Amino acid sequence: MPARYPDAFRCHWRAVTRPPALAPDRVHLWRLRLDLSRERIAELAGHLSPGEQERAARFRLPPVRDRYIAGRGTLRELLALYLGIKPAEVAFAYSMRGKPQVYGNGTDVRFNMADSGALALVGLALGRECGVDVERRRRDLDPLEIAGRFFSPAEAAALAALPLPERRRAFFCAWTAKEAFLKGTGEGIFGGLDRLVGWPPCSTPQPVRLNYGHEDQPDWHLLNISPAPGYAGSLVVAGGGWQVVCLRQATPAT
Repeated sequence: MPARYPDAFRCHWRAVTRPPALAPDRVHLWRLRLDLSRERIAELAGHLSPGEQERAARFRLPPVRDRYIAGRGTLRELLALYLGIKPAEVAFAYSMRGKPQVYGNGTDVRFNMADSGALALVGLALGRECGVDVERRRRDLDPLEIAGRFFSPAEAAALAALPLPERRRAFFCAWTAKEAFLKGTGEGIFGGLDRLVGWPPCSTPQPVRLNYGHEDQPDWHLLNISPAPGYAGSLVVAGGGWQVVCLRQATPAT
């Protein structure tokens, strides 16, 4: 790890009403707002499946419930644009460890979603797996305490050696990289955060190879991003030769 941790890649978020065509060498990364108006929340709730509606109803705190509806409903709207169907018609299947994927429609669109606070990221790729993570940079967390529990000893030592101003930023870059990779592979928490070693500095605009220690794993490439002030994020994609297209909805829902 360098003495100074580089800045993350800052996306230029292109506002669109319809997404551009999804090509094998392009990965679409969407930034979503989750704090929306009552009218918009009601509209998005109409897209949800009965199971999603039941889950939303179990959230006792209205802000948490509304953010769940905003994230799930907007995800359905995005996928519907790519699939050419209605949001309520989007169907999901799940791996044994819970990774969602589009069910039916004969499509090879892969996706992954993450949220934190009032922000969500959605990654979409054609014919290749992807994983995303986003975290609000909370100041009540102790990076060294968490790294000591969940990072490898070498990573924790490298983090401790950084100057204090760099340490928190480096921690969140590393944490989101690990989470995004484990979500991309579908291993989730079962993959073990401490087993993902060799994560690169946070980062250049170019994807870099991750070393997970599995010879049978395909090449995975990482892009650390700065999605919004106060947030850290990562996008991980199977294979190389791709470029990221950063998108947001053209008309903000207020």
